[in-house]
Amino acid sequence: MDIPILIDGEKAGELRIGREGLYTLFEARLPPAEGLTRLWVAGGGESACLGLMEPRPEGRCLRRRYSGLELKKLPARIEYACTAKPAPPAAPPAPGAEEAESPAPEEGDTGPPEAERAEAPPEEAGLLWFSRPDGSLCAFDGVHTLLALPARLRRVPAGVRLLRIGEREYLVFRS
Repeated sequence: MDIPILIDGEKAGELRIGREGLYTLFEARLPPAEGLTRLWVAGGGESACLGLMEPRPEGRCLRRRYSGLELKKLPARIEYACTAKPAPPAAPPAPGAEEAESPAPEEGDTGPPEAERAEAPPEEAGLLWFSRPDGSLCAFDGVHTLLALPARLRRVPAGVRLLRIGEREYLVFRS
């Protein structure tokens, strides 16, 4: 079975899954790149790290054999592989939680203009966002790395970009 390997939302290679005796064999190859690369598998809202890819002159390689017991640590149905830990699926908000968290607007405060709290611009609509342990998100648009920090603001300061990703608003920074 061949599973796509996604890097920044684009297919960059394939993860081949097959049998080797009593083991399940995972083999992957990607083009050469600087630095270390971990390969993750994801599916059904779960993810797991397969391991560190070995840098070679012809590219990055991974070859791992998993026993039946080790396979239980992986998602039951693997949908794709990637080189950054996939974001967990967003949990639906608890009933009434949104009202409890929102600060009451101050007298005369109409909040930020709707233009500043817009959906993702077309050039960022197709980005694949990855969650980080600190609650922030990161993505790569082909040129820049984007960092999104969760935000709940009554007013958006000048020069700050606020973006709705999924069900939350984030401050987005480009490096």
